[in-house]
Amino acid sequence: MVIASTNPPNLASDTTTRCTPDEYRAMEETAEERHEYCNGEIIAMPGGSPAHSRIAVDTTTFLNVALRDTNFQTYNGDLRIWIPSFNHGTYPDVMVIDGEPEFNGSRTDEILNPLLIVEVLSPSTVNICWSVKLNHILNNITISIARRAIAGNGKCTMGLKGRSSCTA
Repeated sequence: MVIASTNPPNLASDTTTRCTPDEYRAMEETAEERHEYCNGEIIAMPGGSPAHSRIAVDTTTFLNVALRDTNFQTYNGDLRIWIPSFNHGTYPDVMVIDGEPEFNGSRTDEILNPLLIVEVLSPSTVNICWSVKLNHILNNITISIARRAIAGNGKCTMGLKGRSSCTA
């Protein structure tokens, strides 16, 4: 199993074996720390700092107030985003969805339909699979936005680096 930083509980210390998403999910249910899943690799997430926590809480609070009386819902970092097309699971610091969450099958800890993702970066987290992670997240959000525009008979145009412009 490929694990960066630490070996999670209930897994062998062999760092060459890859694991399946189901093996990762089973491990994550009992792990004391959180891990990302990146196409077979498990990546230990570093612990937060007081500054990181404060920024995430302030952002969540701001979004909750700003989005009050709308259909948008704000979630903290306790829920994982699952990006099936990239076989990737990650915990954003804050995310916003439109309407009800779309869960990954019967799992209520994996959301498939984020519209906004906030990651609080620090020197210790900025290099962790960030370019790959950002690309996966941008593609997932672009797909979600395009689906919503098409469902609403709107138009969606794709721009550079995953940027999109949609009208309903």
